[in-house]
Amino acid sequence: MRITCLIIFLLAAVRLPAQQILTPVFDTITVSYQLWETPYPSAAYARDTSRDDYNLSLTGNWLSFAGHAQAATEAMDIHARVMGMDTARFENFRDNFRPVPALPALLKDAAEHEIVIINEAHHEPRHRVFTRQLLQGLYDRGYRHFGLETLAAHASVDSLLATGHYFPLNGGYYTRDPGFAAMVVAAKSIGFTVFGYESMGHDGPRARELGQMRNIMAYRQDHPEGKYLLHVGYSHANEGVLGGRWEKAMAQRLADTTGLNPLTINQTHFREMSRRELERYEYQSSAVSAPSVYINKSGESWNFNDEVRWFDRYVFHPRTVYRYGRPDYVFAHGQVPVQIDLAHLTVPGPYVLQAYGVDDDIAVVVPRDVVEISKKAAPVLALAPGAYRLLVTAAGGEQFVGKIMVR
Repeated sequence: MRITCLIIFLLAAVRLPAQQILTPVFDTITVSYQLWETPYPSAAYARDTSRDDYNLSLTGNWLSFAGHAQAATEAMDIHARVMGMDTARFENFRDNFRPVPALPALLKDAAEHEIVIINEAHHEPRHRVFTRQLLQGLYDRGYRHFGLETLAAHASVDSLLATGHYFPLNGGYYTRDPGFAAMVVAAKSIGFTVFGYESMGHDGPRARELGQMRNIMAYRQDHPEGKYLLHVGYSHANEGVLGGRWEKAMAQRLADTTGLNPLTINQTHFREMSRRELERYEYQSSAVSAPSVYINKSGESWNFNDEVRWFDRYVFHPRTVYRYGRPDYVFAHGQVPVQIDLAHLTVPGPYVLQAYGVDDDIAVVVPRDVVEISKKAAPVLALAPGAYRLLVTAAGGEQFVGKIMVR
């Protein structure tokens, strides 16, 4: 069966170039992934609470992996509480702190450190985009090793990419996000050695934090030269004593063991949520147009807690602007909008679209981008210029593949 579908590349606003109209030919295909679950399910499947394996965190991750950034945030905010306001604290923030661009400020800080630890919310692709933006500047300042929580201890990205193709689906979990995989590949192209340090089979957070620290130390013993960048989830970057079942997070345990003071960067405390009333009041009042850190006249960073400084710097990201149905940050690294018209498909939607390098093994590697389109919403793919294969999966499981060229 061969189906011809019209590919329309929309005219881009301002900095996004116009794209040509292409008409690829689609063939039927059946793709079997080497995983226990479908890596890019439809939004309806991800949200289906009747599934035996339903898990709220997995729902947020699956939605974000498949390009549903706003839906992922909504899912993860289900149990969030409305934030109260400390008036005196807010007035201090408003009157004494001002935003400065985060990238130059953090790179200046990083030059004085041997280890940088930056966190992410696992359902927030924006956080990976920002870490990727730091990579070249950090490399220029002597950083050579990039450690990822999502990879198993001592996992070698060199071996994962040994086939010459793109990052493999089974290489990690969060790396299924196209933006995360792109960050890893970008780090390798810059010159970083990328390694994993996750602690497996742990019994509670204390054991996990200890295991992560020990895995990093074991790697560092074999690679003593060069500075380290670690990309972690949430509280693993906390400094100080957390107490409870954690006692200390990985970041503090690493500081205690090495005697080094890491630069810790937080992206999760002051961030956009699905409803403004769920956001911290500092973020509600901010109006930054680019990633920023708030500092006072002495250069001190605004802090999450008046009593304890858990992190050195807190990043405030701008509110998301949607362009062509996609968050603006998906176009941060030269991608252009590619609108797909599937009006000629005879099978019902919605349709999950996955774009791959033209020579990639679709069953094995992470796609370059993923979106889901329907009659009600048709977001664009965000792709760098080049040749691609496009996999289309319909609501009934039917699959089609064709080639496109993005110029």
